[in-house]
Amino acid sequence: MRIDHGVRPAVLAALYLTISELGLFEAAAIFGAFPTYVARFVVMTGACLAAFAWLRQPSPSLRNLTVWPYLIRSLLFTTTTILLILAFSTSPSLNHTYTIFMLHIGAAYLIARLPLPLREPLTKGSLWDWQFALAIVVLLIGIYLYHFVAGQPNPDPEIAAAGWRATVFAALAAISFAASNIMATVFTRERVESVEGRPLTSLDVTFLGSIVALVVAPVIAVLLGVSIAPDAIASVQPAAALAFLFWAVLAGTLSLPANNLLITAFNRTSNPALVSSMDALVMVFAIVPDLLWHGIPAASLLGTKGIGLALILVGAVWAIYRDARHAPGVTPP
Repeated sequence: MRIDHGVRPAVLAALYLTISELGLFEAAAIFGAFPTYVARFVVMTGACLAAFAWLRQPSPSLRNLTVWPYLIRSLLFTTTTILLILAFSTSPSLNHTYTIFMLHIGAAYLIARLPLPLREPLTKGSLWDWQFALAIVVLLIGIYLYHFVAGQPNPDPEIAAAGWRATVFAALAAISFAASNIMATVFTRERVESVEGRPLTSLDVTFLGSIVALVVAPVIAVLLGVSIAPDAIASVQPAAALAFLFWAVLAGTLSLPANNLLITAFNRTSNPALVSSMDALVMVFAIVPDLLWHGIPAASLLGTKGIGLALILVGAVWAIYRDARHAPGVTPP
């Protein structure tokens, strides 16, 4: 029995993403979605350049964005981030957004089983193992129990409306995220090469995605109707500015290892749906900031929230086990 080579980096990516998305949540609550978006990718691009310098290797040529798979993945990555920041800026809690966003697990399961015209199928081994599918369903039920059943409706109509907007943004982000991740598997299956004649590394792909995100920032500002008044800048409190910078730097810096690990996981896996399901562990990790900062009572874990968390863990372990039982003899690249 062999555990898929994408599982370990996927679990580590979930941990980094939890902290990174907490930074996005807190930063967006201070100055809004667009400043958070720009700050995150400025920091992330700087972190990539620092990593290239530390590794003593050149950054990839921007001409690689003329290679369609790399361009599509970069655009999907940017779209996911925009939608998530919009969701976080209106969400009543971190787990509210993650609950809807976790629908990307189901989306990835379906996409990974489409008969796409690739050199190798996205999913290797058993394609329709019903017990593996049931493990994914258990995960999604756990997420549902964690939030929707255990949560109480907010009587404030403004907060309720904000929660609905966050739900829509998070659902769209889920679809974009699933497609973005699957593109990393496409790189391997199609043996995609850069303009330099070699496959790009996870760090290279992350850097390109960050650059695209910065390039389209002015367009996003126009679409969102962003305007920055001089008076608003002058009235910013130093404490708020420092808090924003702290959370933005945290989000941007940790986004680098999170994305590198996630791309690596989807490059190595023989079952993209399994790697995608590991992201449900973010719900488990995110309970810590929700308990500490977002007013979620610890007593709630004794009810349906606790059952939901237990089902998430059971579903994740079950998915790993079932995949290992039916895994093809594939070694990681």
